Amino acid sequence: MNAQNRVKFAAMLQREIPQLFQKLFESYAAEHSRGRAQYMKDNLQFWDNGKVAIQPESLNRFSAVRFPDTTASERNWLICHYVEDGTSLRMRSFEIDLRIESGLDGSAERLRSIVRNFLERPYNVEVATHFYDGMLWVLDGEATGFWNAVDPYIRAQGEAAFKEVSGRIEAYIYLMQRNAVPIPFRKSIPYPGGRIGIDFNHTVGKRMVERLKFWRAKPIPPAIAPESERKFTCPNPDCSRVMLLTPDEVRANAFACPWCWKYGSVTSPLTSK
Repeated sequence: MNAQNRVKFAAMLQREIPQLFQKLFESYAAEHSRGRAQYMKDNLQFWDNGKVAIQPESLNRFSAVRFPDTTASERNWLICHYVEDGTSLRMRSFEIDLRIESGLDGSAERLRSIVRNFLERPYNVEVATHFYDGMLWVLDGEATGFWNAVDPYIRAQGEAAFKEVSGRIEAYIYLMQRNAVPIPFRKSIPYPGGRIGIDFNHTVGKRMVERLKFWRAKPIPPAIAPESERKFTCPNPDCSRVMLLTPDEVRANAFACPWCWKYGSVTSPLTSK
C-alpha cells in the first residue's frame, strides 16, 4: 500500500472529518510518540499540497501506523460521502468503435453487451487510488470488506446507467439495422458517471456500390459541345450571320437567328465558320 496515499487520505480526514482524524492522531501518538504525532498534525496539509516535502522518516511512520478501529456508521458515512461526491468513485466511460466488418448483428451485440455490463458487472468502476488505499487502511487491508461496503452505491449507479442508455441504445440499433442512420455516423450517449461514444462507419462499401448502380442506371445527359462546335451560320441567304448557340439550343436541336428570326437546326446542312 502506498504510504503517500495514506498521507493524502489522512489530510482529507483532517480537513473534513476531524473526529475520525483525532482517532488517527491518538493511534499515531501511541505508536510514535505524542511529539511526532503533533508534528504530523501541524505539517500534514503542507505535505499533501506539496508546499513541504515529507521526510522519509515521516513517510515510513505512515507505512507502519495502524488505523484505529472505526464504527460501522463511520465507515458507511465515509464511503457514502465520497461516493456521492463523485470524485473518488465513479462509473467508467466506454468508447465503442463500430468501424468493424463483422456485420450489423455483431455491432448490435457489442452495444447490448456494454449496456448489460452495467448490471452484470457492477464493480466496473474507477476508484481514486488514494481513496482505495485509504479505505483498505481503514479496513485493515480487507478488500472484500471495501467492495461489500460500496456495493449498494455502485449497483445503484449501474442501474441508473442501465435505465439511462438501454432504451436509447435499442432505438439506435433499430435504426442501424434498417440502414436508417447516415454513414458515417457519430453519436454520444451520456449516462450517470460517463458516456458511450459511437463511431459507426459500417456498410460504407455496400452503400457506395448501391449508389454507383443507381448512377449507372440513370440516362447519361448529352455532353455540352465546346464553343467551337456551337458556331452556326444563319440558313437565310440574305443574312448568313454566324451565331453562337447556347447549350440548350444545341440540346433542343433548334435555334432562331436573332437578326432575321429565321429558324434552323443543328442537323441542317449549315455552313460552319
